[in-house]
Amino acid sequence: MNKKTSVNRLIAFIRQIFTPLEFCGVLLFFIAIPLSITTYIYWEDLAPQEFNEYINIKNFTFNKYSQTHDKELTLRVAAPTAERIVSKLSPYGPGFEQELLDLFAEKYNLNIIYESVDSRLEAIELLRKDKVDLVIGFAGDLTYEDGDELTSGQVYFSPNSGKIISVEIEESDKTWYKNVSKSLSLLVTQVEKSLDEPLNVNTSIDIQQGPFVDEDSGMLDEYSTKLWQPFLPNLKVSFKGGEQANYRWIWRYDNPDFFPKLYAFWEELGQDNYISKLEEKYFGFLPTGTPPWASLHDLAKTVHSNLPEYKESLSKAASRYDVNPFLLVALIYQESRFDPNAQSAYGPLGLMQFTQATAQRLNVDPLNPTASIDAGAKYLKILWAELEKMDLEYWDRWFFTLAAYNQGPAHLQDAIALSKKMGGTGKTWLELKKVYPLLTKEEYYSQTKYGFCRGNEAVAYVEKIRYYIYVLNGMVSISRSELQNFALN
Repeated sequence: MNKKTSVNRLIAFIRQIFTPLEFCGVLLFFIAIPLSITTYIYWEDLAPQEFNEYINIKNFTFNKYSQTHDKELTLRVAAPTAERIVSKLSPYGPGFEQELLDLFAEKYNLNIIYESVDSRLEAIELLRKDKVDLVIGFAGDLTYEDGDELTSGQVYFSPNSGKIISVEIEESDKTWYKNVSKSLSLLVTQVEKSLDEPLNVNTSIDIQQGPFVDEDSGMLDEYSTKLWQPFLPNLKVSFKGGEQANYRWIWRYDNPDFFPKLYAFWEELGQDNYISKLEEKYFGFLPTGTPPWASLHDLAKTVHSNLPEYKESLSKAASRYDVNPFLLVALIYQESRFDPNAQSAYGPLGLMQFTQATAQRLNVDPLNPTASIDAGAKYLKILWAELEKMDLEYWDRWFFTLAAYNQGPAHLQDAIALSKKMGGTGKTWLELKKVYPLLTKEEYYSQTKYGFCRGNEAVAYVEKIRYYIYVLNGMVSISRSELQNFALN
């Protein structure tokens, strides 16, 4: 019997047992096994960079690269000690980069450990030696000298920057805010335990540190300068030239624990506007050009002169209605400069500048300072409560509330509706600060329910108060450890 006859008989026998469809399935099964084994070996032999060219990294299934999320890993991060990384001055959150890291850590159940470095070169060297897993907070693209085992994510932050010629911090900068900080700190001490949302007031800030400058490149970006300038009025920064600083996260592509996670994280993040929201949150209120020194000095002088008189009223109102005390102080300064008899050209009166209609609604004498402060905090909370169903982020909700306080809740609803009509969500201040000014133009306000609105004023009003809140919070944060002793004197 020849081989051909044997094969034909075997095929005939199999056909008697299986239907044609079942026969095809069996045949494909025996073909697929060796093919799968060969393919697996091929992929395993590829370097991670080559592997990435063929496979979408979010669909990794091989044991070499996959990690279970129920086991906590430690992510070692090299970063400069900078306000932009972990914030100690801002009331608005833990910091721009810190929020990004928190999002990544929460997604993959990671524990973060920081390694403080003074330059990008130092950070890269630690990464090459596998002493850290990730480098953040430095600008610049990877070069051949950085090592071919390194890779980076997308550019996510590109502020203007320049090379520093000189940075000087005068001795007077370290004491000018102490008087106003004393009163503010005592107010915060009375209020902070009764607030639902904790205040982001720190005690471990070195004012002599100032803005972080890369030790090797001498580069400093504009935001890092502006975040410190309100507290260092005589800070002198000289730039040579100007360029954009492109910030990226940098990691090793041969790290099986973090390479696929970091790649997938940035790929997913690039499809959202999360970075834009963070940039607005931490830097959106910073003034263009030089800081408004006259306003800042007047703020410090006015608060120092008037806060002792109104501290008890502010403390009680902030606690009773759960309002951030810095927000209350900033609002009163913006509205009336703490003048209890102030009268606007439009008619509003008193510390909180109530219109006649609002004063009647709240049943308050606007020229009575104590009653005005209490009613103002109450009215803020009423406006805040009206936004309950919108599910807004905490500070976005307060910025919406401030806009409603300034131009009325009806125009706020118009701005939200117009934002949605233009393709937005109507849920972020980033969107509304672009929409409000359109309500001064007939082609836009004609589409709304309540018509013309001084939208530019609403934006300027909220942005100034945001900035004042930041400055007041920073004043207390910088000197809190010293001021705790003042209460005993």
